[in-house]
Amino acid sequence: MPIIDGKKDVVSREEFDDMIRGMEERINALELDSIAPGEDLVRTRGIDFSGVPHIIQIAVFTARTNLQTGDGAAVYPVNQLFDGEEIVTARGVLGNVGNQTADTLIQIHNVTNGQDILSTRLQIDSSNDEIDSEDSATPVIIDTAQNGLTQGDLLRVDVDQIDGGNPSGLWIVMEAFPKEAPKKKTDF
Repeated sequence: MPIIDGKKDVVSREEFDDMIRGMEERINALELDSIAPGEDLVRTRGIDFSGVPHIIQIAVFTARTNLQTGDGAAVYPVNQLFDGEEIVTARGVLGNVGNQTADTLIQIHNVTNGQDILSTRLQIDSSNDEIDSEDSATPVIIDTAQNGLTQGDLLRVDVDQIDGGNPSGLWIVMEAFPKEAPKKKTDF
């Protein structure tokens, strides 16, 4: 399970499921067929989505493409949706494992400010056919001094080490919240 470095609230799986159920109830109450194009649901219907994270998904390597080490395996330009938000969780997922000889290590780097966002890199353990970083022996830690996002920032995915035997497919999934919103980590 990812860990957040700093004083952040953490929610249990049950609390997260309750949050999702609540969102589903709010969405079902919207009467979607009556929404006008461009209608701002927060202002016109009083819907509060402040506790819902924004998700950043980066496809680094496709499912059939073998991983390669190096900086800039993928880049992500931060758009206005994430302006003023903070990354609170990060997870790496492989399409296929290698031959279990070495852990896969991944860093998220903000090219714009020249800083790494993770103080402890994403690690996908080579043991037990692990395909994601969720249950890593070394949990990811987000550097709360470097996790802020600004429109125009360029995030870079650095693959620092890979498992031997040609692991393939890599996706990075991060959650972000506005700086002033409550920051609750959710289990993916």
